[in-house]
This record gives sequence, structure tokens and C-alpha cells, in this order.
Amino acid sequence: MKTLFASFLLFAMTCLALAGPVRDLPKSDANRKKVLDLLRPKIEKDLGQKVIFTVSRASQQDGFVFVMFSPMRANGKPIDYLKTKYAAAKRAGAFDNGGVALFRKSGGSWKMLDWTFGRTDVGYVEWPEKYHCTKELLGMTG
Repeated sequence: MKTLFASFLLFAMTCLALAGPVRDLPKSDANRKKVLDLLRPKIEKDLGQKVIFTVSRASQQDGFVFVMFSPMRANGKPIDYLKTKYAAAKRAGAFDNGGVALFRKSGGSWKMLDWTFGRTDVGYVEWPEKYHCTKELLGMTG
């Protein structure tokens, strides 16, 4: 049993060591546009309005894309969260207008693996273990 565990641990460490570099995705990147277009309907449904995104981080590594975003109204103005389902949380100081999403390329197209929005904690700590992406992709180094 110890040998099996040691072999698994060595394999996992080797896979992480072989991970490619994390690269930032500029606004002009086609993959960035594709994943944001996958995310947009989820956020629009959640907020009940059309949105555009301010992206504070968009990074890609080994077939994954991770984005940190804040939605804005389609006209570029801030969203009034007191007019959304998040009103009570906003009033209580338990709402952050930022979100994160994780995508993976599969069969030539991007699929959204997970997303979280409005949380005041780090709601994606388990993603490296759950989805087998690196902590570096998510900016969780150090």
C-alpha cells in the first residue's frame, strides 16, 4: 500500500512539474472572447440583465482558461446590485461584485467547468484538486 501511494504521489508531482507556463490572455485573444461568451449567458440569467465584463485576470495553461471578472451593465455603467437577487447580501456587506470561472478545451471547443460570483471568500480553492488544473493558473502561488 505504501508503494502504491508513493508511486501515485510521484506521478502527481511529475504531472505538476511538467505543467506548461501560465500565459495571460490579452483582450484581442480569440480564446478569451470564446470563454467570456460562454460565461455571459450564465451571468445575465443570474443578474436578470445584459452585461459586459471587466476582466482583471485571464490566463491560460495546458488546455485550461481561468478568468476573474466583474460584470457591468451593457452600457458600461455599474450594476445596481440592490435591484438584483443579491440585494440583501449587498446591504449586509456580504457581497463582492467579482467572480471567477474555469474553462477547459475538450474536443476542440471550450467548456465551462465551474464559476462562482458574489462571494466574499475564495470560492475556488478546491478547483485544482477537483478539476486537475494548477494553483498557478488560478493565481494561488506563494
